[in-house]
Amino acid sequence: MSHPVSGPRTSCPLDFSHISRRPQPMRIITFFSPKNGAGRTTTLMTLASEIVSASKDLMLLDVPRQPFAAPEPFYSPLKAWGKLVANSWVGEGVVQTRIVGDMDGLLEATNHAADKGFEYILVDTPAQTYDFIGNVLALSDLIVVPATGTLEAALASDWFRQHPDLAENAFGLVTGILDTTEEKLTPAAFHSIPILQTRLPRCEAYRRQQKEGHLYELAVERRRFGMTEDERAIAGALELYMEIEALLTGNRPETDYLSARPLAADSPMAHLRVLLEQNSAFSK
Repeated sequence: MSHPVSGPRTSCPLDFSHISRRPQPMRIITFFSPKNGAGRTTTLMTLASEIVSASKDLMLLDVPRQPFAAPEPFYSPLKAWGKLVANSWVGEGVVQTRIVGDMDGLLEATNHAADKGFEYILVDTPAQTYDFIGNVLALSDLIVVPATGTLEAALASDWFRQHPDLAENAFGLVTGILDTTEEKLTPAAFHSIPILQTRLPRCEAYRRQQKEGHLYELAVERRRFGMTEDERAIAGALELYMEIEALLTGNRPETDYLSARPLAADSPMAHLRVLLEQNSAFSK
């Protein structure tokens, strides 16, 4: 795997050269997992909250579960959230949200963001994959693959093992872990892609932002000594933003990101079985 993260790879099946107005440092970050409930949308909102708080403009793109030709055929929680953020104290124009289901929509949105000088495009994808999803991933500067447990990590690893041409810019992210065992094993369950060093805690604030707006709009509980859950959520968002910024700008060495050593040659799922067996034997 090559770092720092670069633009579209030559293995991409489509020619994106006609995105002529895409400036640097505008970056496309896609949130992907082949399993529902892995935390894609929540993680996107968390990073978007931090980007907005840094007074940087961004566009949010929501990809539907199936390809379509009509402009907006389904309700998008991400679009509703984007409106909440746009109407908050950050002001109109800082964040825009669109639904894109085909290449024409993606290219139009990308060129619009470039014309407006947006620094980031964040893309939310469904668990269901089809050709357009692959094209979105191929166009991305960074692919964030969240996992709330070992199964999500193993399934994502298996997907990228089957699609190695899309794995170059993919990084796992451990988020919302329920217990200490999963917290220990989930990073090791990522098999064919490296993982980010940031760990997002399991915090109610991340779920609250979906209905109430970005993290910095929430009524944050504070106390004199120690961090509250809300403060941990904000600290996690900042840490994620800073790590991704370092990756995108080449300020993080390649040696920081290594994939887990395979425990079984067959597949990431076989790797997970060995990992769980070893943990069970060690716990006895």
